[in-house]
Amino acid sequence: MTYRIQGEGVNPTNGERSGRLSPFSQVTHKGEEMKILVSTEQTQGKRKNDFCFVPEHEPVKFGFECDREAVDGHCGCKRSLVGMYNHKATTTFRVIETPINHDHLSNMIFESLKDSGWVTEKNRVQMGIEAIDQAKEINRIAETFRDGDVLERRGNKIQVRT
Repeated sequence: MTYRIQGEGVNPTNGERSGRLSPFSQVTHKGEEMKILVSTEQTQGKRKNDFCFVPEHEPVKFGFECDREAVDGHCGCKRSLVGMYNHKATTTFRVIETPINHDHLSNMIFESLKDSGWVTEKNRVQMGIEAIDQAKEINRIAETFRDGDVLERRGNKIQVRT
């Protein structure tokens, strides 16, 4: 899924890309630093249905969603991202510049999917592709905002938390 970016952001300056993303893809990227999203408790409580069950600074990814859940529904799956290590959710996350590359982020997401029981021998390649796609989407979103911006998810929109 592609998420819409809401509000004002900065243009990414990725330049020409080189290097290998993962064993599942030939997509290439340049550099060893990129922006990612991490959990934060900053601005928690601005919405009455905020929650943060992810340790501060843990990298986050997209989780699976309920079919008929509303953005402000009880589950929270349409307004949160999930910690890659503890597999719990948060409604607030922050953009950080970090010394990892796309290959590393893809592998982190794949390992998170594996640790949480989503990867089987039958779907290993499919889940690898899912990890690559999520890494691209996370970086695309993060590159749209400034380092340090606190963000929130509202359905398929990602926006600065005001």
